[in-house]
Amino acid sequence: MEDIIPRMNQLLDIELLSGFAPDASDQAELLQTMLESLTQDIEQLDQPLDAAELHRVLHTIKGYLCYATRAPVWQSVSDWCERTRTDPAQCAAFAQAWPSLKPSLMELRQAIHAWLSSYHSR
Repeated sequence: MEDIIPRMNQLLDIELLSGFAPDASDQAELLQTMLESLTQDIEQLDQPLDAAELHRVLHTIKGYLCYATRAPVWQSVSDWCERTRTDPAQCAAFAQAWPSLKPSLMELRQAIHAWLSSYHSR
């Protein structure tokens, strides 16, 4: 667990989250929802999507992650969201970039899971 704590603190910004969910139980509830959503959204991004659906998924991820992180992964998702909104041809470019973006989202998912595990073990 020692290895994930510093990384978790870099990815998951509880201070940022506390502006939206002031106490730990609210944060846990919100993070649980984010964990479930992120898991489903990653699975969707692993599938071929048309331009509108790809933009919708990226927009959804961008929308909820902004409450918990300002890590570079959030900026990448935000950038891809904008690119796919303005240029549907960016779907092919995203498909090529997805293998390099996915690990960061998986790390963030793991950081959320670790925080929740720590919270529930109290």
